[in-house]
Amino acid sequence: MTRHFSARQLTIISLGICMAAIWSVQNAQGTDYDWAYPGSANYPTWNDTNNWTPLGIPNSSSDTATIARPGVSPSIPLTIAITSPVTVSDLTINNTSADSNGFTLGDTDNAGGISR
Repeated sequence: MTRHFSARQLTIISLGICMAAIWSVQNAQGTDYDWAYPGSANYPTWNDTNNWTPLGIPNSSSDTATIARPGVSPSIPLTIAITSPVTVSDLTINNTSADSNGFTLGDTDNAGGISR
């Protein structure tokens, strides 16, 4: 038995296929994350969704992560703890602080690390 579709049904099916294709392309592009940790504590965690904008964790071969550290008081070096393996396509670190203190991305319990 052969099934025949009306023009309207074919249009709906075609629209559904196009929407699925667009959705998959958007998801393949990854997300651009910015460090949003507001505090001055020395050991914030990479793997905390609240430390990133948009809310989430950069951990995909198509995600990018940008960490910018504005001047904080007291001026201390910033160590970001990585508690599980992380993969990003691009990592940018900007130190806009007036002092010479910088960054450390640390594997605090031998469970983490960053790969590309």
